[in-house]
Amino acid sequence: MEDNILGTLREDERDKGVFHGSIAHGDRNIGLSLNPDGGPLPDCLALARSVVSELSTIDAKARHAAAQHLLKSYNENWREYTEDDGNGGFVVVSNPEITEEQFMSTIMLSSVSIAGDSLDSSVSVAYDDGGMFCGHAIWVVSFDGVAFSDPDVSIVG
Repeated sequence: MEDNILGTLREDERDKGVFHGSIAHGDRNIGLSLNPDGGPLPDCLALARSVVSELSTIDAKARHAAAQHLLKSYNENWREYTEDDGNGGFVVVSNPEITEEQFMSTIMLSSVSIAGDSLDSSVSVAYDDGGMFCGHAIWVVSFDGVAFSDPDVSIVG
C-alpha cells in the first residue's frame, strides 16, 4: 500500500492486518508499524499521519519523559557494572553520572508503532539506549494519541 505521508506500507505476512514501513526523521529512517487492532484501517492510517506530522514534538516529549523516569535509575544502578577482562577475571566499569540533557541526547529514536484509531489507541516510540541499559530498548507509550500528556516509560529486552 502506498500513502503520500506514510510511504510504502507492507502487510505483515504472519500477522494479517498489521502494516510495516519506514519514515524519514532527521537524517535517519525509522521503523513504522500500524495495527488497527480491530478498528477501521482508514482511522488507524489517519492517526498514523497525525503522528508522523507531529513526530518532532512527540520525540521531544518522549525523550523528556524517558529522562524523567529513567535518569535516576541509570545514575544509581546502571552506570557501574562488571565485565569480562578477557583473562578469566572481571573488571569494574564505572561510567560518569550524566545529566538529563546528556540522557536525552544519547538515546536514538528507532521506531514508531500505532495501534488502534483516534478514539482508542496507543502510540509507542522506541529508542536505542546508547548502551546505558546494556542494550535494552526504551519504550515510551501514549494512550492519548499525539498528546503524549501522561506517557508510560519502560526498558525492554
